[in-house]
Amino acid sequence: MASELATSFCRVVCRRLPDMLKQRLWGERFLKRLVMLTGATLIGQLAFSASAPLLTRLFTPESFGAFGLFAALTGIAASVATLRYEFAIPFAADEQEAEQLLAVMVVSATFWALILLPLLWLWADPLAALFGVPALAAMLPWLSLALLLWGLAAGFNHLAIRHRHYRRVSLSQAGYLLAQSLAQLLAGVLGAGVTGLVIGFLCGQIARITAHYGSHLPRRLLRALRTPAACWRTALRHRRYAFLTSPAMLLQNTAQYGMVLLVLFLYGPGAGGLFVLAQRMLDAPVRLVGNTASLAYLGEIAGGGRDDVAHVFRRTARRFALLGGLGLLPVCFFGPELFALFFGPAWERSGEIARMLVPMQLMRFTVIPVSQTVNRYGRQDLQLRAAGSGLCALLASFAVGWHWRWPLEATLLLFSVTLAVIYGLWLQGMARLVREMAAA
Repeated sequence: MASELATSFCRVVCRRLPDMLKQRLWGERFLKRLVMLTGATLIGQLAFSASAPLLTRLFTPESFGAFGLFAALTGIAASVATLRYEFAIPFAADEQEAEQLLAVMVVSATFWALILLPLLWLWADPLAALFGVPALAAMLPWLSLALLLWGLAAGFNHLAIRHRHYRRVSLSQAGYLLAQSLAQLLAGVLGAGVTGLVIGFLCGQIARITAHYGSHLPRRLLRALRTPAACWRTALRHRRYAFLTSPAMLLQNTAQYGMVLLVLFLYGPGAGGLFVLAQRMLDAPVRLVGNTASLAYLGEIAGGGRDDVAHVFRRTARRFALLGGLGLLPVCFFGPELFALFFGPAWERSGEIARMLVPMQLMRFTVIPVSQTVNRYGRQDLQLRAAGSGLCALLASFAVGWHWRWPLEATLLLFSVTLAVIYGLWLQGMARLVREMAAA
């Protein structure tokens, strides 16, 4: 009798537990969108992470530092390249307006790429000398092409999100990670040096765009470009993204990527390379799950009522805080040992650096999935305040570390904890906004 009861209990649990967990953790629709977005991306991210132990044996920390400087400058410039009009695409009133927003952001990215190209040629040698990275001089002009490719990919992805084409977005992300990993490995085998890392980065951006080949997005873009007056009026209607979201992202990315610049400038290319590897590995879950969940969350709240948004916001923030905490525990306790094991003894200090970045990365992993809340309610000023505070924290932390001659790890820990507090305050502000809108 007891065995029959136990068998029946196990049968019921095995049949109902997956559905219970699915509803409890995310909600069926949100989970479905998240899985669709992360499915192919997971393969790309695994390849991206698996390539790291090979890349650390093909390239020196100094090479990683030089490439990290190029990627940091690209990330900062990309903050304003499209004026962040891609965030307005899912909320556009109709398809015509969405296409016009795509055209506006592509024109903006092209404009900035053309403006920066001659300036980068002029500044290449002085910037390379400033950071002590001679290889940067030959790489810097490629930044214009990276900006243009990034703008096209961002626009296509957000228009695909509007149409609920999550599989295509997932393929775009997976193609980016796979192409970059394979191209950089090939470059390392061929001995291409830092230039190979940059070419691999560009190959990844091209793969993001080609994932949309066969869709009607390029045709829609060309159609919108034939109506410049209508595109201008649409840009004016959504100017909050250009005047608030774009500066906020500039400040936010400057705080994030500015660490690379300051580490290279104050601590040298070797320490910069160790930092770049630590940041690359800790950013992996943010790229795979955090940014992807942000797109799924955007699709969830774009047409939802205020009560629905509040419910999805609370549930998503809680679950990602728990998931991020569990994922970062091994880095907290065994960071140096894990990095030495997987990347080689020369990279053990990189694991110690990663340990210092855990507070900041945990809060980023929690906040990024729900950050589209400010765009849903037109409160981009909240993001602007948080981004400005983050940049001030970066400059203050490194100023204190430089003045007192702290080691790199101590300086990074001070900034990591400070930025975690700022992200926490931003999360609290979004939670208050959601409550107020639900009660209105």
